[in-house]
Amino acid sequence: MDTFVRPLIVYQEATHTVIISDPNYNPVEGNYNQNSTDITNTPNYTTIQGRVMYDKDQEWSFTKPYAGQGAGEGQLKVKDATKRSVRIKVDPVGYDLLKTAKKIELDGNLFDIESIARPHGLFVPNYYTFYFVRSL
Repeated sequence: MDTFVRPLIVYQEATHTVIISDPNYNPVEGNYNQNSTDITNTPNYTTIQGRVMYDKDQEWSFTKPYAGQGAGEGQLKVKDATKRSVRIKVDPVGYDLLKTAKKIELDGNLFDIESIARPHGLFVPNYYTFYFVRSL
């Protein structure tokens, strides 16, 4: 079941600003002897609204600690926090941002995109669904 509409922070590609204070700077020649170049990366992020659903089936992995027993016996459920995935449903405005997103932040955790967008709607797409997995 989806949650109510919640804020999501969408991170895009950072803006690279190159400040050159040397009048003899030549970008064609290598990076040697050009110490007066300063590169600043400015993060680009936008807050959008979306519905979130954590996939509870993927947070458990199965192990077999006892060799030689049947397929169903001896299995333990082990919590696997790295496989945590999330489904996010957004409107067309959010779709335009998420299709080029690098990462999103939700509940203080960073997520990487795992799937392409799936449109929902009768004649035209009203919502889009994406799947994300937790960043390592």
